[in-house]
This record gives sequence, structure tokens and C-alpha cells, in this order.
Amino acid sequence: MKYPGYRKIKEILAVARGEKKGDILLTNCRIVDFFRGEILNSDVTIKNGIIAGTGKDYEGEETLDCKGKFLTPGFIDAHIHIESSHLLPSFFGAEAAKHGTTTIITDPHEIGNALGKRGIKFFIKNSQLSPIDIFFLVPSCVPAIKLWDIYGNEIGEEEIRELLSSEKVLGLAEMMNFPGVINGDREVWGKLAAAWERIKDGHAPLVSGKALNAYLIGGIGSDHESTRVDEALEKISRGMMVMIREGSAAKNLDILPGVVNRYNFDRISLVSDDLLPTELFREGHIDRIMRRARKKYNLDPYLLIRMVTFNPAIYMQLTDRGIVAPGKIADLVILEDLDDFRVSVTIKNGKIVYDAEKGYFYQPPKPSIPSYVAKSVKLPLLRKEDFIYSCDKNMVRAIEIIPDQIITREIKIEPSRKDGKIVADPERDLNKIAVIDRYTGRGKRAVGLVKGLGLKRGAIASTYAHDTHNLIISGVNDEDMAFAGNRVREMGGGMVVVENKRILAEFPLPVGGVVSDLPAVSVAEKMEKLNSAARKLGTHLPDPFVTLSFLSLSVIPELKITPAGLVNLSKMERSDC
Repeated sequence: MKYPGYRKIKEILAVARGEKKGDILLTNCRIVDFFRGEILNSDVTIKNGIIAGTGKDYEGEETLDCKGKFLTPGFIDAHIHIESSHLLPSFFGAEAAKHGTTTIITDPHEIGNALGKRGIKFFIKNSQLSPIDIFFLVPSCVPAIKLWDIYGNEIGEEEIRELLSSEKVLGLAEMMNFPGVINGDREVWGKLAAAWERIKDGHAPLVSGKALNAYLIGGIGSDHESTRVDEALEKISRGMMVMIREGSAAKNLDILPGVVNRYNFDRISLVSDDLLPTELFREGHIDRIMRRARKKYNLDPYLLIRMVTFNPAIYMQLTDRGIVAPGKIADLVILEDLDDFRVSVTIKNGKIVYDAEKGYFYQPPKPSIPSYVAKSVKLPLLRKEDFIYSCDKNMVRAIEIIPDQIITREIKIEPSRKDGKIVADPERDLNKIAVIDRYTGRGKRAVGLVKGLGLKRGAIASTYAHDTHNLIISGVNDEDMAFAGNRVREMGGGMVVVENKRILAEFPLPVGGVVSDLPAVSVAEKMEKLNSAARKLGTHLPDPFVTLSFLSLSVIPELKITPAGLVNLSKMERSDC
């Protein structure tokens, strides 16, 4: 929080001393005091967006009766990639505010991959239309890997220093290249050095022992990749803030009961990481994580609230929030209960941004999309011949999807052939898959096979494909795959479901080919229609486009596909078939 100026401070002091009325007085509140594990019956007075005092005998120009409901600090999501919701920051913030969120710290590495630093600056500018605070961390791994992918943008040491100059940028985002940190890669350490005195988030799945020691030499303070109790406890004991993730794709909340104890509860935060628009719209944001933890594990609500308020505020050095106390920003949530954490009112900077009873919520203005954002997808006109898969080997590699995981397996199969060419075989659950460069316009591509997507007919295509967001297409025949790709090309990026050269559903993503320019309700409806249409093609996956999006993420084992070919991270190999 910036110093508000002496005049405003004098006004706040007068209210704090009880000599003047506040702007708004919250009465009949039950403040959740997570430091003492008690409920305090108190009023709260606010002046100039700051909490001026708690207690009785205050007055306000306006009064809001809490009616005995629970008052907590506004919720904080300390690690999320907003792009996974396909929402602009302004629209995501408006929807999150309905669920008690008042602060978000996001890693914009998806838009960074698609549009470079200009895309990140566009996101920062758009975030200012949000009713809540959205802070940023500079992506540390754009591209995720240079070895065998085709990418369009790069965030290097120079770009990191430039972006860190923004007051909305807090530090360096998750350092995914943990081998580079551990082994002293000069380029990686240049990025760490550029943010040396700033927050540096981590990403260290199953990194332990001496390797973890080496990783922490980089001044990295957090990790959100813990999937085991012992892993999380080791990281906490080495000084890290463990962010326990409960997203749409990766869910790790089940380790929380085994991790939290009387000694380490201040070193744990709850975060989203990736959140689908349908889940955000239906189930909520941070409140949905708290609700699950309370219902499934009966965890102490005082601890849960602390893990999404005070703990992340302290780690992110946002000491002006995270507690209901004088001198703090008036970011507050009125809750109906401490089991479902149903949000009644959300207050940001002393102003109501959501009121469930009155049906009020803040609606951001329609965004202006610059041409460099809306016209970033460059693809050639595709033909069915572009999806011919030729290989002389009797046995070829194929990607096998593992349910509810973003990792995959490499399997060897004898493919079905027609006229000597490899074809899809839906009876064996083998679909074709292709990834096509969307940056140069030359359309370099690779074609392979995938097992587990379950398409019996048609094709699906998308430019939301981690992390480089090239065009990814899967289907059972080359004609539909070409038709689907060309429709995405016409839209300038997006997702589509096709059968017999007929569009069953589509969803344009004009912002870098990864994000929509529509509000949350519209985006959720679009995704529902896409998934419903894809299921008509035979897939039983709950979110087939999410699964598809990870099949080109070449930094996750075991076998993935990029425009440069099939890539096995475990073996550090690239092949054509």
C-alpha cells in the first residue's frame, strides 16, 4: 500500500480516535480471529479504504449490518495462471470477487509464450479494470524448453528486468527449470540474478535431499508441486512456503491433513494454479478449496482462513492486508458460515464489489483488444495431405493418456495402415494427433498417434496447448482434421469440434489464441458446449480440451508431441515415429 498522503492519514486518525464518522461502518460482525482461535463480536469502521478501527461506539456515513455473520480478511490466491480459465484478468477478477477473493498473484506464462512481453503488459493493463488486486510474477521459463519445440517468444534476463519495474509485478514466477538451477546453468542463474532481491517462486516436483539444497541456493521461496506428505514436510523444514494446490487438472488437497501441524501452519497456503471457467463459475475460487478441505477432512476453519489470507500475504510481502486490523486495507469478506464458506458480501478497498442478497456484482467494461493481440495466430491453409503419417517401422511410438494426470506414457504399437500410410483406429482407441507451428506461417508440423482420447468420429482442434500454444489437432480422419484446423485459422485462434466437415461447436480465443474477450458466464457456456459436442464424438473424458492441451507440453514426461516431432523427456529423445 502506498502512503495515502498526510491529509488522508489525518482523516483516518480522526475516525480511529472516534472523533469523526467513517465512510462505512460494519456493525454486528463476528470477526474470525485466527490468531486466538476465537470469534470477536465487534464493529469495524473504514475510512479512505483503510480499516480505521475495530470495536464499539464508532459511527459511519453509511452503515452495513453484518447481521451476526462472520467477517474475515479478503481471500488471496498466491499462485494461479489466469489464462487457464480463458478469461481476461478483468473478467476473472470480477468472477473471483463473488467468491471472496480480493487479491490474486498470477504467473502469466501462457500469454507470455503466446505474445511475449507485450502480452504480459497487455494483461497488466487489463488487470486494472478488475474490481480486485491482481499482481504479477514475471515468467521465468518462456519458452519452457528450447531443445525440441518451436516457439514464438522468449522472456530473457533483459525482459525480466524491464517487467520487474512495474509496480504490479512482485517478483519472478515459478522456476520450472529446476535442473538448470541445481546444475548452475548460466542463463537460468542470470534470470534469478535479475530478480535477486525480489520474491522468487518455485516449481520442484519430487526434488529432495541435496538436489533440494542446491535448488534453494537460488533464493526460491515457495513450491506448489508437492504431491506427497513427506515431500511437503521436507520443503517446509528447508524454509519454503508450501502452496497446496487444488486446481482443475492437478489436485493435491488430500495431502493437507498429513502436512499441517501446530508448528508449521504458518508455512502453508492454498492455491488454484489452473482453474477451468466451468469450475470457477459453478463451484467457486479459493472458497471452493476451503469448502472441500472442511467437508472432506473437517479441518479447522481458523487455519483454513489463515492459509488463504495472512499466510500468503506475509509470503508475498503484502503486509498491508490479510488481517482484520486497524491500518490494513479494507479487503473484507462477510461469510454466512464457517463450513460452506458461503460469501454474502465482498469488500475491496472499503467498497462493496459483491453483494449476494442484492444481486450486485462489479461488471468490468468491454475490453479493447489491440491488433497485435488479436492477430497473432499465423497458419497456412491446411489440406488433408498435411496429416499423412508415414513410417516404415513395424512398431511405432504412441502417446498413452493417463486418466486425471498431465503425465503420459510412451507405448509401442503396431499401427493400422491404409495404402501403406498409418491411419487412426478408433476401435483400438487410437486417434491421430498433429501439432502445427502457429508463429511463422510456414506450418511446420508433426503427426503421431494418441491412445486414451477416445474419439470415434470427427476431430477437435485448439490453439490452447501448453506451453507454446501451437495448433494441436486430434481426430479419426484427415479431412476433418484439416477442416478443424482451418476453422481455427479463420477464427484467429480458438477451439473447435468437427464431424463430417461440419462444425458442432466452436469457441474463438482472440487474445493470443489462448484467452477470450467474453465475461465468465459466456466463457463457461462456450466450454460446456465444446465438451458436450466432443463427447458426442465418443470421448468419455470430462474435459477433453484440457487433456489435449497438455499433450504438447514437452517438459512433462513421458511422451509428448511438438512441431519438431515426438519427444520423450525421460529419455531426452526426439523421433518422427
